[in-house]
Amino acid sequence: MDIYSLLQANCDRLLEQYQTNVRDVRMLQETMLKDILPSVVDELSLGKEEVDWANPSIFHLLRRNNFTKSFALEAIRKNLIWRLGHVWPPDPTITAKMAESVRCLPSDITDPLGRPIIVIQFVPFDTDTVDYKAIVYRAFEQLRCHLNDVNHNGTERTDRPALQYVVLLDLKGLSMRAISFDLVSWVLTDVIPRFPGMLSAVFMLNFTWTHSTIWSTIKRLLPASALSRVFFPDRNELVNYFTPAALPQDYGGNLEPLLDLNDPLQSVPSVPVVHHPPRILPSPALSVPDILSTSIFLSPTSALNPFYGYPVAVLGTSASLHHGRRRKRDLARTLLRLLWLRWRGSITSCIWLCLLVFAARLTRRWVLQSRDGREVLRVFLSSASNW
Repeated sequence: MDIYSLLQANCDRLLEQYQTNVRDVRMLQETMLKDILPSVVDELSLGKEEVDWANPSIFHLLRRNNFTKSFALEAIRKNLIWRLGHVWPPDPTITAKMAESVRCLPSDITDPLGRPIIVIQFVPFDTDTVDYKAIVYRAFEQLRCHLNDVNHNGTERTDRPALQYVVLLDLKGLSMRAISFDLVSWVLTDVIPRFPGMLSAVFMLNFTWTHSTIWSTIKRLLPASALSRVFFPDRNELVNYFTPAALPQDYGGNLEPLLDLNDPLQSVPSVPVVHHPPRILPSPALSVPDILSTSIFLSPTSALNPFYGYPVAVLGTSASLHHGRRRKRDLARTLLRLLWLRWRGSITSCIWLCLLVFAARLTRRWVLQSRDGREVLRVFLSSASNW
């Protein structure tokens, strides 16, 4: 199977998943706005800027959790709190450093399947002196925001939204001395899972035999599904797939050199505007009925509760934790309730027995230590002797 046929099959499969689950995505977004976000705002004392910025990529998180809504809701909250702690507030200096190695082709330039194209070039840097984690985190966040903007601003994408990027990875400046395998492992195991599903294919450019050792090590860290989307095209195969009109002169195309092209990543607003509802979720026919917009609260011990032991609010067909997270005191309250229901009779008997013992001890002390008590005891004993 050639490159185009393979990528088209993957793209069609992803779009089919999107169209199949667009209703759930919309419901999850409503739950996020009504339940999760207010809970996080109260917990972290967020301001208006943070609230406007908080706009997770819900479809990708739902897909990563195998389209299980209860797991996706928990992942949305965790992802939101993580992003607030690691990529907020935006740092213009880091965005400028990012432009040295990561650039996006103009928005009207896409691959044959309509996905935006990003070019990554290796620039040597010292991992001991440069805060590379902050740069990589914010680079992925910038790509995520740009992908959102591409779909919000492109009216022609309502039926076929751009859900992923195509990556041109230029290995020209890469050497064994320049690469850090710890950095590569960290990106694959920590960064990409926090920004799931954004990369559809990676084209390795300027690959030579000197890079084979590096690749043989890196590919052991990749799952088979990722390996199937990594390509090593020659110049003709690259041009045949993208066409000359979609490639810079640096890679055999008719566009201007890469550094002369407008980079939309540098114009992504630092605080993206949240659209309600977003255009990436179009479907008038799939509007949510009013009855589904009313939250129903489930008991922590309900058999229908997907988070057994915790209070849950149900909106439509999706459930979310009532307080936005799994609180230990909610679980402790549920365990105490279950303990009472199971051993109520025994606990009640023990309590009455303890009260009787305590009352007997108080009575004995009063009788033996007080004059009135001894007088009462003397009268009681004399009466008993007359019986």
